[in-house]
Amino acid sequence: MNWEEYWKNPAIKGEGFWTDVPYGPPALSEYHPTKGFIAVDGFRIAAIGHVWFPEQQGPGSHYFQFDNDARIAGEYHTHRIILSGAINNIDPILSDKLISLATSFREKHADNFARSLDRCVKGLLSLTGKKN
Repeated sequence: MNWEEYWKNPAIKGEGFWTDVPYGPPALSEYHPTKGFIAVDGFRIAAIGHVWFPEQQGPGSHYFQFDNDARIAGEYHTHRIILSGAINNIDPILSDKLISLATSFREKHADNFARSLDRCVKGLLSLTGKKN
């Protein structure tokens, strides 16, 4: 995937990278133009997720935010926040999409973000019950 830098993201303010994805929103059945994103704080991964742009309404988003130790701090849906203690599991289809984003991003930016990204992916995998 072609990753481009951004300075302001509709879902998360700050620095990071976004890319076009060939699939629709992870939480919706209908297709809208969707971008995957990785938000960063220095060399730390702050969030991984998606933002989509329906024609009739404002942008929607779904992402996981990570703390300084790369543990999941919360799951954020448009207009809804689930803190880490209340997250029981993650849809395997969504986790596959997020891991695809992470893998693609790691291929391009391994020098700076590999360690943090690997820890974040491990956290996402723990919610699916998959072994890494």
